[in-house]
Amino acid sequence: MASAEDGPGLRIGGEVRAPGVLRMADLRDLPQRTAEVVFSCGSKGIRRHTFTGPLLRDVVAAADPEPAHGDRMNRLRFRLVLEAVDGHRVVLSWGELDPDFGAAPLLLAVSRDGASLDAEGPQLAVPGDRCGARSLGRVAAVTVRSDGRPARR
Repeated sequence: MASAEDGPGLRIGGEVRAPGVLRMADLRDLPQRTAEVVFSCGSKGIRRHTFTGPLLRDVVAAADPEPAHGDRMNRLRFRLVLEAVDGHRVVLSWGELDPDFGAAPLLLAVSRDGASLDAEGPQLAVPGDRCGARSLGRVAAVTVRSDGRPARR
């Protein structure tokens, strides 16, 4: 078990077969991607950032999510709920990440603009968003949920 000195943990749970906690070191051990993003929203003006980290879909795959075991139509019943330390949440459809559908290159960044995020925890980076509202910082949990209905056969 990791100690408090290992930094914040990311809980992965919900409808997964191998729930657990990943530390920043675990996230850095996954294949890394870099994304340059430009946000232009509201009163903050234009902001540019470079994020580096694993794809969100690779992070969730480590927990063996139930959608990975269903057919394409069944996978579309699922969503991901990302929650920050302060309680803010972002909800994503499974289809946004699934390679058979949106295949969006969303990252759970371990660094922003070359600076480590070890002290605060990972940040969701959503390349392509005009506004940075979904770029959730200090992500503490990722939960996989379905619509609650049984899969159609």
